[in-house]
Amino acid sequence: MGSIFILFVVEQFRLFWSFAPRTKKEKIWLFVFLLAVHLGVALFLYANGSRNWSSYVVIVLSFILFGIRIFAGEKVRISLGVLPIL
Repeated sequence: MGSIFILFVVEQFRLFWSFAPRTKKEKIWLFVFLLAVHLGVALFLYANGSRNWSSYVVIVLSFILFGIRIFAGEKVRISLGVLPIL
């Protein structure tokens, strides 16, 4: 069951990474979605008693990376396209 979940997450990541918002409205909605997902993960960790600060640092860095990807557009997508799972 765990391997199916991993495959699902990787496919969702690939779809998200290949999506290029064209309008400002799409960028804003994608940013709001990104914020909600990252806050949800942080709240989940906090609710389960995780006080490990490095987990929260990783969430913040992930949010920054994806935020740059949303607003910088094609330039960042090409330069970060060397990720092994893509």
